[in-house]
This record gives sequence, C-alpha cells and structure tokens, in this order.
Amino acid sequence: MTRFAPLSILCVLTAVIASATTLELLNFDALIDKSTLVVRGRVGNCDGGFRGAMIYTQCAVDVIETLKGAPVAQVRFSVPGGRAGNLRQSIAGAPQFQTGAEYVLFLWTGPSGLTQVMGLSQGKFEIRGSGATRAAVRESVSDVTMLDGMGHEVHDSGLRMTLSSLRQRMASRLTRSVTR
Repeated sequence: MTRFAPLSILCVLTAVIASATTLELLNFDALIDKSTLVVRGRVGNCDGGFRGAMIYTQCAVDVIETLKGAPVAQVRFSVPGGRAGNLRQSIAGAPQFQTGAEYVLFLWTGPSGLTQVMGLSQGKFEIRGSGATRAAVRESVSDVTMLDGMGHEVHDSGLRMTLSSLRQRMASRLTRSVTR
C-alpha cells in the first residue's frame, strides 16, 4: 500500500494545480505584441517528459508560414502537462494538439530558452475549412478563470477570423509597432 502513496500524492497535487489555473485574457493585439514568434504550421510529433517535477509535452511543427519573427523551417515548443511513462499530468487551459493538424501558433521564448504557446490555449488557432473560407479558430478557454487587465473575472468567448483577416491584422499591428 505504501508503494502507491507517492503516486496518490502526485495525483492529488496535479488535481489541485490543474483546478487553480488563472490567466489574463489576452486580446488579439496583446497576443501579437507579447509573442516572440508567430507561425502557421503542421504539427508533427509530440512527446512528454519531465522538466523538474512537472511534465511537459514537447511538439515539433513544420512551419508553412512565419507571420512574426525570423523565418524558420521547424519550431519546437513545450506545453505544460501531458504523459511521461505511466504518469499523466493535466493542466487546465493547456492546449492539446493533433498530429498532422494545421495551426497558427503565437509562441514566446523565455530567458531559459523554453518556447511555449502564449497564454496557454489562447495562442493556439486551429485552421479549419478550405479556400477563401479558411478560418483560424481559437476555441474559448473555458476550464480556467480568466481575468482582464484590471483583475476582474471575464468570460473568454474565443476568436474566429479568416486566415487572410488574421494575416492582415498581424501585418497592420506589426507595422504600427515598428513606427512607434
């Protein structure tokens, strides 16, 4: 029975951490401004592993288009939570990815060199549809508490726009940022 105690403690701690996620709701301009790299790409493999006491899932993306930052052919990023061996850790608000699916990703690389999705799921836009109706969709992040810039609780309703609109808004924002 005592062999299972560490696993039980880990499960309880994971549940406490996962249920306590609070994020600042980022509008589209804030996602652009705070990201160090924005790419459209197709997810390759994702593998979980430990980084300290936390499990992180590291994913590789074959880049189709770079919207902000230096052009790259592939980028690797980490997402908190996932599976490492027989252990699984869930983090509320952490994005999940499907191998082969196409996304626009707002990424941030911190001083440690770890690249992550900006604002957890807020920085993940799934590409849906085809042709002129191709849309970039970010589902609402409903399993976390969201706060506005003043610390007031707000509801995340997600975002949806055509891929061409996303490109135009990105270009406009980046042009304004350079001229300031």
